[in-house]
Amino acid sequence: MPIDERHIADGYSFTDGTLFAQRDMIIFLTFSVVVVTLVAQGLSLSPIIRLLRLQKDNTQRGEITEARNLLISNAIDLLKTRRDIEGETRRCLR
Repeated sequence: MPIDERHIADGYSFTDGTLFAQRDMIIFLTFSVVVVTLVAQGLSLSPIIRLLRLQKDNTQRGEITEARNLLISNAIDLLKTRRDIEGETRRCLR
């Protein structure tokens, strides 16, 4: 039996026309698992780092990473400033 694209994109039924049983419950459970997983990991990361007593990376690799992050942050700020200046210039020229 050929696959009908309407049924695949639809998500309410299978290709043979039978309805997807408990679709809303599956979507709810999937959403719940994803949200709880993200929230649990986000809230537990800081206490775990404190518990393990992880220290800041002071090696050369850590310093290079910190310098790169600082450069990227400054570059983004510069681009935002230039965009704002160009926008103001265009408004003044109109």
